[in-house]
Amino acid sequence: MRRMILWPLIAVALFTACGSHSSGGKRQNPSTFQARVGTATAPDVRIKTNLLLTRYQFELVRFEESSHEFYFETSWKYREPFDDEKGNSVSAARTRLIIRSRPRSRTGLGGTADIHNVQIYGENQLRLMGSEEWINAPLSDELMEYFRTFARDLETELRSGVGRF
Repeated sequence: MRRMILWPLIAVALFTACGSHSSGGKRQNPSTFQARVGTATAPDVRIKTNLLLTRYQFELVRFEESSHEFYFETSWKYREPFDDEKGNSVSAARTRLIIRSRPRSRTGLGGTADIHNVQIYGENQLRLMGSEEWINAPLSDELMEYFRTFARDLETELRSGVGRF
């Protein structure tokens, strides 16, 4: 009898755990995109991230570098609402990116971090018709694809980096 009760609970737990992770990004907050991009050397993270932000016409407003992390934050980029957002009385949309890079390993040469793990966070805000207030909004399918494309492009740039020999 106990087995009959436990198996459905175990199946639901496994299904929920497997279903909560999606390739190319996961939603912890419905208005935030998050994805692991990969690994790269510290110089490649700095150079390639700036290169891609410029290519996508994002303006970097905050950069912090410490022994524990690189932190890139863009200003809000105003954009036309995607088609799948327009049906919800959306009058304006904006997007912001945050990219974090943390050391994965350290060498014995001065204790500098050589390899960094890179993650991207994409945020979304919408303004509804008749309102001046920006609200955090769930990510539409088209916006999710936009963020996934940026993450893939950054991953490609980091993989093609020079690195250290």
